[in-house]
Amino acid sequence: MPRKQKTSSLKSHEGGVDLIDQFRKPLLAHPAFGEQAMPPGKRVWLEEFLARSIERALLKIGRGSRPTREDFDHLWHSFAGSLTGDGVVKAICNIAQLVHDPDGKEESRGWAGNARSVAELFLDAKDVRQILEIVLETTDPAQCASYPGWFGYDSSVGHYRAIAARLLPYYRRDAEWLAPLLDDQKAEVRHIAALRLAFDWPALADDTVLSRVIEAAADADWIWSWSDHFNNLRTGREQALLALGKFGARAKHSATLLQAEIALTERKVLELENAFGNQLLSGSVAENNLMWWEVDRDRHWINELRAVLRSMQE
Repeated sequence: MPRKQKTSSLKSHEGGVDLIDQFRKPLLAHPAFGEQAMPPGKRVWLEEFLARSIERALLKIGRGSRPTREDFDHLWHSFAGSLTGDGVVKAICNIAQLVHDPDGKEESRGWAGNARSVAELFLDAKDVRQILEIVLETTDPAQCASYPGWFGYDSSVGHYRAIAARLLPYYRRDAEWLAPLLDDQKAEVRHIAALRLAFDWPALADDTVLSRVIEAAADADWIWSWSDHFNNLRTGREQALLALGKFGARAKHSATLLQAEIALTERKVLELENAFGNQLLSGSVAENNLMWWEVDRDRHWINELRAVLRSMQE
C-alpha cells in the first residue's frame, strides 16, 4: 500500500484555518482596512496575503529551537502594528529597506534586526516584489491620499517610488522593468535605473543610459545606498561618477566632471592635511582619528576617479 503523502499546509490540519483567523480577523477589522480605505481588489489581496504570511510563520514554529511561539507573538505584534500604522505598501517597503539597505543608526537601534526577523517569518519574496512593482506604477499622489490603509496616511509618492526602484533588484533579476524608468518623472528613479543598467546590465547601457548617468553625476541631492552613505558618506552622485567607467571611450566627453571632482577633492585633502598638522598637538585622539580617516577616504576616492578617467582612454 503506497505511503500517504504528507502535506505542509496548515489549512489541511483540523483547526488550522481557525488558528490563522485568530490572528487575521482582528487585523482585518481595523478601520484602516475597511473597504473605503483600500483600492478596488486590494482588500481581497490583503486577506489572502495575511493568510499566507500567518501560515508561513506558524508552520516554522517548533522546527528547531527558533522561532518559538513567543517569537511569533512578538514579531506578529510588530508586523501588524506596522501594517495598521503605516499602511500595507509603506510598511512592506520600510521592512524591505531595513532588510537590504539599513543605515548604521537603524542597525545599532535594532530596527534592522527586527525587520529581518519579521521578513524571515512572515514575508514571501513574491509578495514583496509585487508590492514594490505596485509602488513604481503609482504616480498620482491623490490616489495614495484616497486609500490610507493601502498607501499610508502620510506617504510621499516620489520617496517610496525611489525606495522601490532601489530595492526591486533584490527581488527581480531581469532588466525589463528598468528601461521605462529612464524617462520617469522623478529624477532619483531615473538615476537609480540608469546606474542599475550601467553596473548590472552593461550590454544594455546605450547612449540614453549614458546621458542619464551623466545627469545623475551632476545631481548632488540623492542617495544610492543609505548603508554606504552612513558608513562612507558616499552619495548617489559619486556612485554615478564611478558608473561612467562602464562606458569606456563613449563617456570621454564627460571627463570634465571627473577632473573637476578630482581637483575639488585634492584641495579638500590639502586643507585636511594642513588642519591635521595644526590640530595634532591640541586635538583629542578621536578628532585626530576622524580627520585621518577623512584624508584616507578622500585619497582613495581620487584614485577611483583616476581609474575611471583611464578607462575612457582605453
